[in-house]
Amino acid sequence: MQLGPADQEAYVSIAGALRAVVGAYPPALRALAAPALDGLLAGEFSQLAALLPRWLGDVAPLPETAERALGEAGLWLWWYASALDDALDGGPPAALLAGQQALLRALEIYRGLGLAGTPAWAELEARALASADAYARELRAGAPDLAALDPDALAAWTPALLMDRAAPFAFGATAALALAGAPPDDPRYADLGAALRLLAAARQIADDSGDWIDDLRDGRLNYVSAALIRRFLAAHAEAGVAALSLDRLAGYQLRDEPFWEELERAHAALCDAALERLRPYGPCVLAGLLRRQLASDRGHWARSRAARSKLLALFGAGG
Repeated sequence: MQLGPADQEAYVSIAGALRAVVGAYPPALRALAAPALDGLLAGEFSQLAALLPRWLGDVAPLPETAERALGEAGLWLWWYASALDDALDGGPPAALLAGQQALLRALEIYRGLGLAGTPAWAELEARALASADAYARELRAGAPDLAALDPDALAAWTPALLMDRAAPFAFGATAALALAGAPPDDPRYADLGAALRLLAAARQIADDSGDWIDDLRDGRLNYVSAALIRRFLAAHAEAGVAALSLDRLAGYQLRDEPFWEELERAHAALCDAALERLRPYGPCVLAGLLRRQLASDRGHWARSRAARSKLLALFGAGG
C-alpha cells in the first residue's frame, strides 16, 4: 500500500524500534533474526499491523505514546504469526526462534500498557485459541497429494477459516478501545473486530489467487486451490481424483472464467460487509483503507483476467 509521508515516518520509526531490539540479541540469534526482520518489514501486511492503532485514531483515539506502543506490539505479533505460518507451510523451523522472541516482546508491551488481567486480555487468549484451532483444521485437511486427495478435506477451506487463522490481528482494535476507556458493551468492539476479520479474509483470498499454482507445486493447499479443486472434481465427477494433476488444473482454470468471477464477487462481498460494519462511524480512516484495498484488488482481478485470456488464446486449455 502507498503510505503518505506521516504514515511512512511512523512506520520507519516503529521498524527502527524492532531493529534496535534485534540488534541487541546474542550474535547467533541476531544473525538469524535480522534478515528475517528485513524480509518482514518489506511486506505490505507489516505496514497494516504496525499502523493499525494510528489508523483507528478517529474511532478509538489514544495518546501518541500508547498508539506507538500498540503499533510496535502489533508488528511484533505479526512477526510471530508470519514465522508460525511459514513453519507450518514447511518453511525452516529456525524461523520460530525469532518468532518466539517476537511473541514474548508483544506480550511484554501489552502487559506494560496495563492490558493483562482486563477483559481485553481474555479476548487475546480467545483469539490465539481460535487461530491455533484454525491452523489445526488446516493441517488436518492434509497436504495436497493430488493422486490421493480426500475431497471431503477441501471443505475445511472457507472464509471463516481464513478469518479465524488471522484472529489475533484484530486484537489491535480491542486493545485500542480498552486503552481508550471504552466500556465492554461498546459496539465498536464488535464492529471493528468484524471489519478487520473480513478485511483479513479478503486480503488472503486475493493473495491466494495469485499464489495457488506455486503453493500447490510446493505441496500446499490454499483457499483458491481448494475451491478450484472442488470445482474441477464436480466437473469431472466420473473420473474423480484420478483426473487431478497440476497441469490439468492449470488448463482447467483458464477456461473456467465463471469460477474466477465467483471468486471476485466473494472477495468484494467480504470488503462490502466490512464497510457496512464501519458505516456507523462515517468516513473513518479504516473505511478509506478498505475502499482503497477494494479498488486495488479490482486491478488485480482485471490483470489476472487479461493474463488468462492471453494464455487461453495462445495455448488453449486442456482438461
